[in-house]
Amino acid sequence: MEVCEKEKAPYPVIDANVRGVMVLCKPCERYNRLLKDRRGKELLPNVRLEKLSQEEQERMAPILKYLDDNSIITNAISRDLLGKSVATTKRYLNRLCEIGILEQKGAGRSSYYERK
Repeated sequence: MEVCEKEKAPYPVIDANVRGVMVLCKPCERYNRLLKDRRGKELLPNVRLEKLSQEEQERMAPILKYLDDNSIITNAISRDLLGKSVATTKRYLNRLCEIGILEQKGAGRSSYYERK
C-alpha cells in the first residue's frame, strides 16, 4: 500500500479465501513501470492487459501472476492454478494467445505456452 501511495497508483483488490490470497493490481501505467524486470523488459505489457475485460483479468489473475515469474506455462499448471476444467483452461490460454501475451508451442499433450 505504501508503494501505491508513493506512486499515486490505485490500490490493489485483495481477495482472501480458502485457496489462498489473490492481489489484483488494475492495469495502469504506474503498475506497468513497477512490473519491469531487471533488464527493463515489461513482464506483462499494459497495452495487452487492456484488451482483457476486468472480469477476464480477475478470472485469469492466477495465470497472469504465474507468468510474472515464469516464461512458460502448460494447461496442467493452469488447471492447478485455476481449479477449472481442461476446456475452460484451454479457452483462457487461447484468449491470452489472441491478445499477444502467450504463444502456443507444440501440439496436443506436448503443447505449452510461452510468454512473448
